[in-house]
Amino acid sequence: MDNPNAVAVIHIVVMPPTVAIIKPPMAGPTIKARLRIAS
Repeated sequence: MDNPNAVAVIHIVVMPPTVAIIKPPMAGPTIKARLRIAS
């Protein structure tokens, strides 16, 4: 899943709405790193 859009969608689905609002899926690499830490 190297597609940034797919990662962004997963980020929104996995994370709580408040977190998604506070940290919007704009920075691809940052979100990816965060997703790896979360899983």
